[in-house]
Amino acid sequence: MIPSSTLRAWGSRLSRSHGAVHLIKAVGGRDAFIGTRLLAAKSHAATKRSNDKGASQLPPSSAKQSSSASAKPTVMTPIVATSTVENVLGNLKAFGRATNVSKLTKMIEDANQHGLFHINVLKAALKTLQRIHQPDIGRELYRLFETTPTCRSELCSQPTNTSFLVKWFSQHEQMDVVESIWSHIGLVLAPDDLSHSCVTLAQQHFTDHPDAQEFHFLYHRELLTNATLGYATTKHFDASLRCLDTMLAHSMSIPSDTSKTIFRQFTKESTTAFAMKALHRLLELGGLQDQDALQMAVTAFVRQVDFVKGCVNIAGLPPEHWGEVAFIGRSNVGKSSLINAICNRKHVAYASKQAGKTTEFNYFLVSGVVGQETPKFYLIDLPGVGYAQRSKTTRSSWTKLMDRYTRERSTLRCIFHLIDSRHGVLDADDECFQLLETLPADVQYVVVFTKVDKLRGNNDNSRIHRGHPLSSPVSPAIYQGLRDRLKAFTTRDIPVLFSSSETKRGVLSVLNTALQAAVDVRQPTISTDTATEAATTAETSNEAMEAAAATTPSAST
Repeated sequence: MIPSSTLRAWGSRLSRSHGAVHLIKAVGGRDAFIGTRLLAAKSHAATKRSNDKGASQLPPSSAKQSSSASAKPTVMTPIVATSTVENVLGNLKAFGRATNVSKLTKMIEDANQHGLFHINVLKAALKTLQRIHQPDIGRELYRLFETTPTCRSELCSQPTNTSFLVKWFSQHEQMDVVESIWSHIGLVLAPDDLSHSCVTLAQQHFTDHPDAQEFHFLYHRELLTNATLGYATTKHFDASLRCLDTMLAHSMSIPSDTSKTIFRQFTKESTTAFAMKALHRLLELGGLQDQDALQMAVTAFVRQVDFVKGCVNIAGLPPEHWGEVAFIGRSNVGKSSLINAICNRKHVAYASKQAGKTTEFNYFLVSGVVGQETPKFYLIDLPGVGYAQRSKTTRSSWTKLMDRYTRERSTLRCIFHLIDSRHGVLDADDECFQLLETLPADVQYVVVFTKVDKLRGNNDNSRIHRGHPLSSPVSPAIYQGLRDRLKAFTTRDIPVLFSSSETKRGVLSVLNTALQAAVDVRQPTISTDTATEAATTAETSNEAMEAAAATTPSAST
C-alpha cells in the first residue's frame, strides 16, 4: 500500500510533468487504481481553472447571455381569442414549482373568458396545483368550472376525468366539491337512486360503449371507493359508511389496499361503533383479506388479552360485566389454536397435541383501543366434548355445567361450535348441538370449520364467504351432513365460517362475528372497586399462568 504522503508528492510532480503513464505503470493493483483516480482529479482541476480563466476574459454582456441561455426560461403563450385548449394545456405543463398562484388563476380566468376552460384543463390545473403545493386553490377553480355551460355534460360524458376529480378532491379533503360533482352526474348515496342513476346515465351518455351498463357500474364503484376514503379522512364517518352501504347494495367490491387505509382511519379517529360497522362492511365487500388487515384489527380490538380465571362451576364465573363469546367442540379440534390466531398471539390459550387438556371454563378478558374508547369482551375456552379417556362423571359434570351456562348466563352473546373440516360432523358433536334446544334466542350459534388448510388440494386464499355449497372449501358431502344434522336440533339459520389457524384464513371473519356479537358499544360503567377486583384477579391469574408455563412444556397443535 502506497502511503498517502507519497501519493501527494507524486500528485505534485504530476502537475508539473508529463510522466503520468510511467507512474501508473510503476504501481499495480489497488495502488494503480488510486494513482489513476489521482491523475483524473488533477486533470479535472486543471480544466476547471482553464474554463474559469476563459470565462473571466469574456465581456459582461457575453457572460450574461451565456447564463441566460443555460437557464432556458419558460415561455408562456398568451391566451387570446385565437388560442386553443392545447395552448392552455401547454402553459399549465410549463409552470414550475416556484410558480406564482395568481398567474395560474389569471390564465384560467382568461381561458374561461374565451370558452377554453374544459374538464381536461381543470384536470391539468389541479395537477399543477399539486405540483406547486397549493391544493386549496382547487376548490376555487372547480367553482369557476361549474359556471361553464358544458360542466354537467362533460362530467357525465368523460368518466375518466370525472373519476380523477373525485379522487383528487377526496385526497385533499374537499368533500363539498365531491358532493357537488355527484349532484351533477345524478349519483345519490341511496341504493335505489344509485341503481336508477346507473341505468339513466348509461343510456344518456354511454350508448356508444359496447357494454355501457357494466362500464358505468365500474365507474360508480371507483367514485364510491374514492369518496369512502375521502369521507373517512375528513372524519365524516357516517357518510363513509353510507358509501359502503351503497356499494354493498349493488354487490360491488373494494381493493384490498384501499380497504386497509379506510379501516385504519376508522380505528384511529372514530368510535367503537363506527369501527365495527366499517370492519363488517369492508369484509362483506371483499376487503381486509391479508394478514396485515388481521394485525390492524387485532391492534384495534385485541390490544390486550388477560387470563382472568378457570372455572369449574357457575358460582366461580366472573361478574357479568362484558359480553361473552364461547368456543366449544370436540377435543383436539383446534379451539386453543383458533383462539391464539384470533388474538394473533402464540400462547394465549394452551394448545396441546394431547386431546382433552382443557378441563375448565377458561376466561380471557380482551381489551382494545379504538379512538378514545376501550372496547372489552370475554373470550371463553370451554372443555372439549367427546373425550373418552375422561370419566363419565367428569364428562357428565361438564355437560351439566355447559347446559346451565348457556341457559342462564345473561352476558353470553355467541357460541362458536368448531368442527374439523377433514372429518365433518361426528357423534360427539351432538353434545354441542343439543345446546340449541334450550339456547336463548338472543344468543348466536355459529359453526366454524377448522383446519381448512389441511384439506387436499385446497390452496385458495381468496375471500371466505358464509358457508354454502358454492363457496365452501369442504366437500359437498361434509357440508350437507352438517346441514342435515342441524335440522334435527333447530330451525335456526346457522351461519357457517371456515378458518385456518395456520394460514390465518378466515380468522378475521371469526373475530368480526365475535365483536359484532359481544362488544357493547355503549361502554357500560363499572365501579372503581369492581374494576380493581377484576384487574387484581387477572394479574394473579396471569402470574399463575406464567408459573405453570415455566414448569410445563408447551406443544403446538
